[in-house]
Amino acid sequence: CVELYDKDRNVIDAVPIKDRRSPTILQAYQQCYAKLSAAGLKPQLHRLDNECSIHLKEFLHDEDVKYQLVPPGVHRRNAAERAMRTFKNHLIAGICSTDPDFPLHL
Repeated sequence: CVELYDKDRNVIDAVPIKDRRSPTILQAYQQCYAKLSAAGLKPQLHRLDNECSIHLKEFLHDEDVKYQLVPPGVHRRNAAERAMRTFKNHLIAGICSTDPDFPLHL
């Protein structure tokens, strides 16, 4: 899942991904970026964990978005990590509370 957190508006957006390959992550990020742009929100700074492909860096450079890489395991430096943990906990709780016969692909 690729997640974006807008601290100023307290918005979390997530796009599911099938694998962690660079083109898949870039495509999911472009989807999130398009949603933000369509709403009139242009990211100025993006904090990323240390897993950032060259393709994503090129896309951010082309869109004139600055980025910072946060060292692995130092979640205090990335405020989005806490927000995403909350998002995942709510998502899992929602899935667990559905009817057992509910189709998971929905």
